[in-house]
Amino acid sequence: MEPARQLPETFVSPATEIPTRRPELDAAKGIAIVLVVVFHVWSALVAAGRAEPTALRAWLDAFAYTFHTQVFFFVAGMVFPDPSRPGFFGKVGRRLVYPYVLWGTVQGFIVAFAGSAANFPIAPRDVLPSLIFEPGHQFWFLYVLIAVTLLTGLALRMGWERRDVLIASIVLFVLQMLAPGPPAIRWTGFHAVYFAAGLCVGLERPLPPPWVVPAAYGALAIVVTFGWQDSIVLRPLWATIGIAGTLALAQAWPNRALCELGRASLAIYVAHVMAAVPSRVLPFPLASGIALGLGLPYVLWLIAERTGLPLFRWRSATDRQL
Repeated sequence: MEPARQLPETFVSPATEIPTRRPELDAAKGIAIVLVVVFHVWSALVAAGRAEPTALRAWLDAFAYTFHTQVFFFVAGMVFPDPSRPGFFGKVGRRLVYPYVLWGTVQGFIVAFAGSAANFPIAPRDVLPSLIFEPGHQFWFLYVLIAVTLLTGLALRMGWERRDVLIASIVLFVLQMLAPGPPAIRWTGFHAVYFAAGLCVGLERPLPPPWVVPAAYGALAIVVTFGWQDSIVLRPLWATIGIAGTLALAQAWPNRALCELGRASLAIYVAHVMAAVPSRVLPFPLASGIALGLGLPYVLWLIAERTGLPLFRWRSATDRQL
């Protein structure tokens, strides 16, 4: 196994104790979470009949979806710590499994009791089983992140090298492309490769230079314009280009607001769908939905961080002393 790395604490590195942060990585997550919220809100408003399904919206949606969630997996791999350190699996439980179960349950029952008013209804009896077998809405992301975090931790503890994890993830991707499995396995197979790629890149290598921003985003604009983004075979290439552009943008412009949103990105991810619901009856629904989807979870995250309330992570005795 490779020697342990001293890594910054982020929501995707559940086993590290180091408080130092990399602002450019926070900014990259900030860019990604803004894109997630914008297009989740926009799509929900279209489904509810509160926004028009224009060609421009479809184009922008396709552009963002080539890379925005993949950025989170890549950064998660970059900051992945040595899993042999004490408490690794406990921190995965407190920082990833806990908010997944808490917010997945809360949102699931709210959707269930909303009935036909919800865009994607679910029966109350299916809420808890869905968290185990097929999470709904945005929670597939945490499901996959938990899976790849645990599997990578186990593999490295058994003596695998980082490149072995990458090879295994590529094999899994190909298998899912040739013979797709159940949704949970399919999601993991299609996204573990980005986590493994970030794991191999690590924090030792410099981030892409500023010129990559227009080059990468310009290339993706061409891809989306010609409709090539739907190719499963080429999807990792498009995502890699988008990840490179986002990291380059974050390094060139580590905006404080983006960094703050990046730090709160897990909280925003799990809570933004519920937070944005009132926008359906408010004036300027898209703008109000984005503001609510980003702002309310961020405020909740601030309150939780300052008071110790277990809204987005369960704090151990050691955590409460920090």
